[in-house]
Amino acid sequence: MRYRTHITLGGVVVAVVAGLYALEREIGDGLGSCGSETIHTEPSPDGALRAVLFEHDCGATTGISTHVSILTKNESLLNKPGNTFIIGHEPAVSLVWIQARALEIRYKPTETVFLKETSVNGVSINYATKQ
Repeated sequence: MRYRTHITLGGVVVAVVAGLYALEREIGDGLGSCGSETIHTEPSPDGALRAVLFEHDCGATTGISTHVSILTKNESLLNKPGNTFIIGHEPAVSLVWIQARALEIRYKPTETVFLKETSVNGVSINYATKQ
């Protein structure tokens, strides 16, 4: 009986986090409660794009998570969720451009993955887990 309770509570937590993420994506930073801090920026080989690894924090309701966005070289990182990859607070994420329009995201699969796009802004994204 206890096992079912834990599974149910885990499912509820995942549903709440996913719902808050969806709400945040819908309204953006309209509430002014989120902040983003850049960890690393990796320019594409041709310099036209850049992959930005950052932490996004919307306070106690969602906590800190690790995000990746693919942006043009002049585009600003806004206080919005990443457009490419979102994982729970996992600092061990690395970005490697394979070609000008191919990016590999490497991460340790120790946290929940909330977003894992395979193509953004004309860039093909591959994923690799690391130990």
